[in-house]
Amino acid sequence: MAKPQNGGLGRRIAEQLALAGLTQTELARRLGVSDPTVCGWIKGYCAPRAARIPDIAEALGISVGSLYGETDGTAQE
Repeated sequence: MAKPQNGGLGRRIAEQLALAGLTQTELARRLGVSDPTVCGWIKGYCAPRAARIPDIAEALGISVGSLYGETDGTAQE
């Protein structure tokens, strides 16, 4: 089994998915990636590319800092 490698980012993505009322499949569709890719991020088996982070945050309605656990979770305007 692969060792988790994304430093809690996957847990925060999962938490924000729940708060936004989205499924992994819906997030995958919004980002143009596969379901297994999002699943891998959430389980910590892989990390999203740095260039994809702003897209993930936008899809979840939060700031990039929030995605990294640095702010209160509200979207930047």
